Amino acid sequence: MRSIIDNPFKMKKLRQDLKIYLKEGGELDGKLFVGYNERILDVFNDDREFIPVEDQEGRIFLLAKSAIKMVDTYQVTGFNAPQAEKSNPIIKKTIFEWLHVADNSSTEFLKERYVSFKMALHETMQKHPDFDNHCLFMVNFYLKHLEQALQETHKMIQVELSEWLGIPAQSTSQDIKEKYLAFKMGYHHIMQKKEHLEKNIIFMMQFYLKNLEDALKKYNICA
Repeated sequence: MRSIIDNPFKMKKLRQDLKIYLKEGGELDGKLFVGYNERILDVFNDDREFIPVEDQEGRIFLLAKSAIKMVDTYQVTGFNAPQAEKSNPIIKKTIFEWLHVADNSSTEFLKERYVSFKMALHETMQKHPDFDNHCLFMVNFYLKHLEQALQETHKMIQVELSEWLGIPAQSTSQDIKEKYLAFKMGYHHIMQKKEHLEKNIIFMMQFYLKNLEDALKKYNICA
């Protein structure tokens, strides 16, 4: 009688390296088991109260989701990552990279920068009520995640590519390409049309497009 280990129909799992930050203050480096057609977010959002985690010594244990504050993900090891993971990578930036400031900048300074960006949007909408929708999405996206990062202890901003583009997670490469081109065309249009656009607005749009283009090149999407 064959054991379940030898069963050729048993679904293999990917091992996703990650660092887990616990609500009680501790940290854990380990591997999360993810199915071929499953994303990391799917594991954390399903109905299970506990998830299996393998620590650095190879021990497997169940960890309560309620004990987890946040996770930081790295490259998949073991098997090749499924296409769904490759087409929807996570873009990670520190709040300092997000604002293009020194790593030792104070929280007060970071908040001041956020307020200046927020005011720039308010003034732009008053001067240009017909502001391009794609450009407005880029700016609002930037401000939304900057505000969230200011409220987090670790100040790490992690966004899936699909959320970055505002499209479904299982979108095709063609969908991604079309959305990217729409944003790029919107940016070029607004830069030609608006002669006196506030510099913070320009910075936010350029940051959005630069990091989007870097991700598309890194993961060979829309190459």
